[in-house]
Amino acid sequence: MIKGYCGPTPTPDPNVDLISRLNYYIIMDYEQVYAEKFRGQVESCYSCGQCESYCPFFPRVFGILEEEEQYGREGGLLEEAFEGLLALCYDCKLCRIACPFKYDLPHIVIMAKAGVMRNGKPPLIKKIFRKVDEVESILGWFAPVLNPILRNRSCRSILQRVAGIHRDRLLPTFCFMTFRTQVFIKKLTGHLPDKDKRPESKSKHKVIYFYGCYTNYHRPHEGMAVLNVLKACGIEVVIPAHRCCGLPQLSEGFPDDARKNMIYNLSIWGKYVASGYDIVVTSSPCGLTIKQDYSECLGSDADFLKGHVFEVTEYLLRLFEKGVIKPPVIPLNKRVAYHVSCHLKAQNMGMPSLELLRLIPGLKVSIIDRGCCGSAGCMGYTEDTFDLSMEIGSPMLEGIRESLPDLAVSDCPKCNLQIRQGTGLDAIHPIELLANCLSPLDPVPAIPKLVTATIYNK
Repeated sequence: MIKGYCGPTPTPDPNVDLISRLNYYIIMDYEQVYAEKFRGQVESCYSCGQCESYCPFFPRVFGILEEEEQYGREGGLLEEAFEGLLALCYDCKLCRIACPFKYDLPHIVIMAKAGVMRNGKPPLIKKIFRKVDEVESILGWFAPVLNPILRNRSCRSILQRVAGIHRDRLLPTFCFMTFRTQVFIKKLTGHLPDKDKRPESKSKHKVIYFYGCYTNYHRPHEGMAVLNVLKACGIEVVIPAHRCCGLPQLSEGFPDDARKNMIYNLSIWGKYVASGYDIVVTSSPCGLTIKQDYSECLGSDADFLKGHVFEVTEYLLRLFEKGVIKPPVIPLNKRVAYHVSCHLKAQNMGMPSLELLRLIPGLKVSIIDRGCCGSAGCMGYTEDTFDLSMEIGSPMLEGIRESLPDLAVSDCPKCNLQIRQGTGLDAIHPIELLANCLSPLDPVPAIPKLVTATIYNK
């Protein structure tokens, strides 16, 4: 088995600082994954088949193996379908969780994707995922004009031909005022202390908020809800500039780009963690990447993260259980459907968001645990995966509709987007509900109404 998404962990000179080691990591040779390595692993998986019900990848692979055996072909068919099969694995992690032998097929698939990307010309949509932070930063400047265009059928048909993005795929709304911009304005107006002018904190609980690309460019009000909740709980928050966590690059076959982002983020976080800060995250895919993939890719350089990275609701639940913070007191008479995301399950920490939602007076919560939503990375965006994505997510979407909720909640932004696509319901992060139900401390004002997202109408 291959160790890590980014190949064998090197052992550079420990006396050299982290940033100057960047070139060492980028130019190092990592293990090549060829079709025969891929074949060996899936043939081992075929003898079990327990993961076959989790995603479209395994049924297709096993069908090819059976076809080879039926027609007496020893190899060939699997190799011919190699690149197409790789696109069917979108790193949902469910097979890794369920595997009784603890195989980690996503590692092999991601390394194989990296080989394909290096040896070929990536399509436009993969180039977008490779530079997602830079692309969204540019697009955000045109948000007032861009959002209507992205909801126009004729324009979407053109986009489908040019970029391969399915015209019916619901795309997130871009925000001209990003979360990072709003934080900067708050600092200028004195509503948020600057990290360099911050007085010595009396709080025993201090966190870095990693807001991620999606919150920054598409859901800035989610980030503001996080700040309100953490302040209401007496938790000191700093928001240093950071880059994309690296997951989009990693999952689409660009591990070198992912590693650059990871090294940069570690260089920012190190001094804070050494000073007693933890890191909180509001996107379960980002959280899983930072918890698991950083050490896979960067080895001992990421050791200081262990025990200091939390989903924001995971962090709050721990403080509540210790009696440090008080439960929500403002009632919310709503029915919500809570979808359990795959990347949350892969963190093996239970469902802290669900536990906190159950503390809100008047709130009725239905648990929807019916598999993957079907959307991750490029899966569900491209012409050839959109219908498949909706088919994968149909049990989850059906479960949400059956529960007759007022809105849906999930810890994963891609899941929430898929829920809005398939049900027409609003879908938000649990922290937005908590922001409306905590009794805030001065000078943080109470949020007067439920924070909701813009519902997409075809």
